Amino acid sequence: MKTPLLFVLLLSAGIGYGQRATEPFRGCNEIEVATALTDSAAYKSAGRYLIAQGFTIDRTERDFYTLSTKEKPLGNPAAQIGWRLNITVKPGGVVVFRGEQNYNTRSGAVLGVAPARAWVPIAAKTANPKKSLDDVFFEEMRQTALAFYASFDGKEVYYSKR
Repeated sequence: MKTPLLFVLLLSAGIGYGQRATEPFRGCNEIEVATALTDSAAYKSAGRYLIAQGFTIDRTERDFYTLSTKEKPLGNPAAQIGWRLNITVKPGGVVVFRGEQNYNTRSGAVLGVAPARAWVPIAAKTANPKKSLDDVFFEEMRQTALAFYASFDGKEVYYSKR
């Protein structure tokens, strides 16, 4: 009796992990853009596209087709609210967008101590993109991914939870 119950508990714990859909859902933190490009061409195209959109590339790893951007302000740069992207190209020319948000940079400065640098993964919290700051960050990442999709005649867009 314990073995089937344990199996059911383990199965139910993993149901949300690895979820994939054609529309954003609560908790999704990756956006996959399937392209008709080769892996190498998708990697180069993603980098060039992000630079054209005002991002600065921070790190690249060509052997693994990954790149990361430097922090980009969200809205007013004086507010010191920022986000950055981590891009991975999976086999088949699938460009995966993951992001991180940072909205704690001023909290330390107000108290007279060094500003905090807490990077938090971007994930959808609600279905409404204007409901919370987390969803505003997710919507920015989503719009960037959708514009990339449109620029390179993408085949499909999926939302997933890693």
